[in-house]
Amino acid sequence: MKRIGFALVGLVAAALSVCYFAAPDPFLQVVGDAENGALLGWERVEANPLPVVFALATLVLTLVYHRGKRKALREVTAATQAALGPVPAGAVAEYDNPVLKRAQARATRTQLLTDQVSLQSRQRKLPEEINKAEKEVCYCEQALADARRKLMEREKAHDEAAARLDALRREQADGEAELVEIDVELRKLAEVA
Repeated sequence: MKRIGFALVGLVAAALSVCYFAAPDPFLQVVGDAENGALLGWERVEANPLPVVFALATLVLTLVYHRGKRKALREVTAATQAALGPVPAGAVAEYDNPVLKRAQARATRTQLLTDQVSLQSRQRKLPEEINKAEKEVCYCEQALADARRKLMEREKAHDEAAARLDALRREQADGEAELVEIDVELRKLAEVA
């Protein structure tokens, strides 16, 4: 066991040195991140040491209790771990029980019948809801067609109003130009007379 531990420590040291010599900058960055994480963890332990102290005290008390019963360290550490045993034969056999099978079959049948009734009820209501939805679609299409027709009428009225406005502005500009010419001619006549 000690040999395996020493071999494991040696392998980890060799792997770390290979990583360092292969890429020193990323290795140092990872080491720095690990150091920052450890410092952050230690700060959290210092801020609230009660859970850590409780866990360590529980472990120590368990070890002392089992060592007091003259058990080896291997047995003590095994006692602190949860043991999963084989499944008892009776637990497997109860699933083969015909009473349980009938109860499961009845529960399944009841659930299937409930689902069937609810689906049939929904299917009976669907044609009426589909009819309402079709009518709503028709009304919306009619309203959309009316809105498009009104929009075309409004666009036509807008175009006519814009054309009339342009014509009136041109007439006003022509009238102002003609008034200016008349004014010029009247001044000339006034100078001659």
